[in-house]
Amino acid sequence: MRSWVLSKETELRTFSDSQIKEFLRLHLTKYPDAIERMHFVMKHPFRDNDEQMSRTTREILDTAQQLAFFHAHAQEMPRDRLVKVADPYYHARYEIKSDVIAYVAAMLGPIGSYEVEE
Repeated sequence: MRSWVLSKETELRTFSDSQIKEFLRLHLTKYPDAIERMHFVMKHPFRDNDEQMSRTTREILDTAQQLAFFHAHAQEMPRDRLVKVADPYYHARYEIKSDVIAYVAAMLGPIGSYEVEE
């Protein structure tokens, strides 16, 4: 059964805060500057950040492959979600990436409270 988490930032997420924190502990041991790079892209949305965003996605998915809760989530994917795309990891990869980026973005504070630079 799919479980949704309503975080303290009132954002609907698939993974819990504790799971995201576990992810970040592992992720930052491999990529110590990952949060700084993600924040840079968020604060400079008008620059050509395609390479940075692709790198971030690859790193997130690489780290996720090492976590048991990620694999458990993919294996417990409801069959009705697998009608159009039969690979449960297709959905799980999108959800972990989305949740991690949302969690890291929340570290900057509410949208509008930090300076966006060109």
